[in-house]
Amino acid sequence: MKRREFLQYSSAATTAGVLLARSDSVARSDGARPNIIFLMTDQQRWDALGVVNPHVKTPNLDRLAESGVRFSQAVCQAPLCVASRNSLMFGYYPSQLGVRTNEDGLRDEDCLPSPPLPEILRQAGYQTAGFGKTHWGHGKGNPSPSRRGFEYRAVPHGRGEFYEEGSLIITEDDPDGVNHYQKETRGYGPGEEGVKGYIGCTSQIPNREHRDGWIAEKCLGFLDSGVDPNRPLFLYLSFIKPHAGFNVPKEYEDLYDIEKIPDIPQPSWESEPNTHLGAIDESSDFLGDRYKEWREAWSKMTSLEGRRTTLRYWANCSWLDGYMGQ
Repeated sequence: MKRREFLQYSSAATTAGVLLARSDSVARSDGARPNIIFLMTDQQRWDALGVVNPHVKTPNLDRLAESGVRFSQAVCQAPLCVASRNSLMFGYYPSQLGVRTNEDGLRDEDCLPSPPLPEILRQAGYQTAGFGKTHWGHGKGNPSPSRRGFEYRAVPHGRGEFYEEGSLIITEDDPDGVNHYQKETRGYGPGEEGVKGYIGCTSQIPNREHRDGWIAEKCLGFLDSGVDPNRPLFLYLSFIKPHAGFNVPKEYEDLYDIEKIPDIPQPSWESEPNTHLGAIDESSDFLGDRYKEWREAWSKMTSLEGRRTTLRYWANCSWLDGYMGQ
């Protein structure tokens, strides 16, 4: 089945991360089970959608939101990535899993009452394919590295703690592109979240040499030639942006007029010492130092510099929206 056929016969059911799609062109043994498309971005705010914020240009996601269901009071289970993603995929609270920070890993996952979502669907007869970031980690006392139910997997990193057995990995599939990307983002800091990462730049490398460009290319190629016509499909597609760094293709920066970008109020960094920020300052020297660096940078930014940061964040959202439209 070709990608165009798959999309031609698909209908969106929701937009809060999971889309249900039905394709009459895919033969199924029971003739009823839908294809499931699970879309995820990283650090995309609730108001970084055109359907909520008219400044943001996300026409494809807007159409899905208008034809499906949009949750206006949804709250993730943890403020940190690894804890939240494990909770989402395994269906338990972070307190039940023992994964509360980005440094934690899930222990003894074979002892859990149920497997993660991809494995549940694989056991139910679905073809399972995953593209992009999971950020689950191997944990301790687990088979390492685990595939966690994905029959096909393409990941935007190397053979580190987030590698999954049998995955196509970007560092081996496109080492030249990885080198070009790393050169462009040099100095962005860990996780590309240093001050330079948030300031960003107009990207000078081809879109396909960005990690999200590679993810999209592999996913679209799979939809063109890898789909099993005899089984329903669970497709997991998880992009890295709009998470920093803000190195954005010019065509998406050009969607926005810097003069029409509003000034975004900065958080009251110093006046709320008992919030999550205060707790991080006390518990983590690394994050405390990073927050201090951010505070100093934001306080020195001009209005134009702050608006350019906002522009590049929204441009990243528009870029991913374009991929979802494909």
